[in-house]
Amino acid sequence: MISSPLKIVTAITATSAIVVGGLYFTHIHDQPLPYFTRTVKEYSIGNVCVIPSAKNSYVAGISSTHLFIGNEKSNRLRAFGFKDRKLTLSNLHSSTTTGESSFIHVDSPYYYIMNREVPALCYSRMDKPDQIITVPDVIPFVQCIPLSTTSYILRAINGANENTIVKIKSHAPFLTEGMHILEKQQEGLFSTAGKLHYSPALHQLIYLYYYRNEYITIDTNLVVLARSLTLDSNRQARTKVVELRPGRYTLANPPAVVNRLSCVFEDDLFVCSTVRGIGEQEKHFESHSVIDVYNLQEKVYTSSFYLNDYHHQKPTSFRMSKNKIIVVYDDAVLIHFIDRDPITGNTLETSNETKNILPAGRMFNALVEN
Repeated sequence: MISSPLKIVTAITATSAIVVGGLYFTHIHDQPLPYFTRTVKEYSIGNVCVIPSAKNSYVAGISSTHLFIGNEKSNRLRAFGFKDRKLTLSNLHSSTTTGESSFIHVDSPYYYIMNREVPALCYSRMDKPDQIITVPDVIPFVQCIPLSTTSYILRAINGANENTIVKIKSHAPFLTEGMHILEKQQEGLFSTAGKLHYSPALHQLIYLYYYRNEYITIDTNLVVLARSLTLDSNRQARTKVVELRPGRYTLANPPAVVNRLSCVFEDDLFVCSTVRGIGEQEKHFESHSVIDVYNLQEKVYTSSFYLNDYHHQKPTSFRMSKNKIIVVYDDAVLIHFIDRDPITGNTLETSNETKNILPAGRMFNALVEN
């Protein structure tokens, strides 16, 4: 269990980590000569849809029929319906958000609203968007993954100013801290920083460090299943931290980011790496983002592919689905429709049966019906 100092210290340090977090993804440092080889496979891309968007946009949810795009600086959630590889748009009612700095996660038949600054967690059924239920006794957090309406996994900062993984539930035990999941190097705040994912297909959590070549698979009871390595050999996080004042920290120098972005789809982990491999030309590497694919069941690297820059912009996030790659940039979201799986070579089926998005007032009923 987490002691009471967590609530006090996290209220200070979690916000500090988020503010300083802007440094996480803005610096790619010089690296030594490449020392590993990637197996690059190309996706066969059909149509590409471009959605103009504002900065700070993100994918709130995706299914075979719908795509939801949120923005952490506004109270609008946009929903797109796929039909014949085209998109239709409807803006959701503003009551589906709680204002600036709120993140929304759509997982039909529910959607979840998460605010790190308050902090607050709440949810509602998609067919009853005005009946929002607040989760009680939420501790400050950096990242939240809803497992259900009664169970949530948090990345938080404990009383020792270190990242930790916490599970909160609506029934006893109400709060459990995962012990010895994240392994610190020198200090436990920035050296353990990373991205938390959940694979519904495997019923497993995945934690990928930002600054070193390791990812951890964890069960939903916060028991470590395996520790695995990415392609590169950056075993030590190159971070240096200074204390600005008691309880508030920052990075002394921009750290060397190893794993810039990531996502999970079914039993694969997709990692946007900043480390160049043998045979990859520097100029090409600078104008593209390489995605390395790891099979989470076998714990092995399988292949890589490249994402193009868009108007000289690097991706800010990306998501994978069975037949789509959704890539978010500063001023646009690109949806790549995939014709052929690069690993199996099989032609991918596409749905032509999706209904157009209905007006906002009727949207949630339509999504539940679909």
